[in-house]
Amino acid sequence: MANILFVCSCNTFRSAVAEHVARASEDNLRHRHTFASAGTNVSGRELNHTLLGTMKLIDTPMDDHKARQVTNDILAQHDLVIAMGEEHQTYLMDEFGQTSHLFNTLCLGRRAGNLDTLPEIENLTRFEQNPQQYYIDVVTRIYCGMPRLFGVIPRLLHEGHFFPKANP
Repeated sequence: MANILFVCSCNTFRSAVAEHVARASEDNLRHRHTFASAGTNVSGRELNHTLLGTMKLIDTPMDDHKARQVTNDILAQHDLVIAMGEEHQTYLMDEFGQTSHLFNTLCLGRRAGNLDTLPEIENLTRFEQNPQQYYIDVVTRIYCGMPRLFGVIPRLLHEGHFFPKANP
């Protein structure tokens, strides 16, 4: 069993979705990992109602989610930190000396710096034109990456690729 933390900017979209999708995953029923999420710049933002509706489409409600700021204390509680984008990796290293894995690399086998920059969903004008489709695209990428994440966790544990906890 491992304690895994997903980190994005506001903890109201990518990391929150990853946390809730991972918790609800059938793979997690077997492995019983714990999942949490936090943001690098949480400033009172709330979850978007379109996102909440999108999550209900995959039978993963997250109405109870509360955004929280990443801290040394939170990092110290987790064995593995997964950054949702390269800017989050940089923040974790600069602010806390905390190394992290990149979601796209671990879960999707890609080096793209952020889910939003994957070729399939990089046209951000789609967000303005059809926000629900944008959310569906990003949630789908996260959802599709979970089996691969559960597949690599044992290897990471075995090879010692879990990172030392940050010092509070």
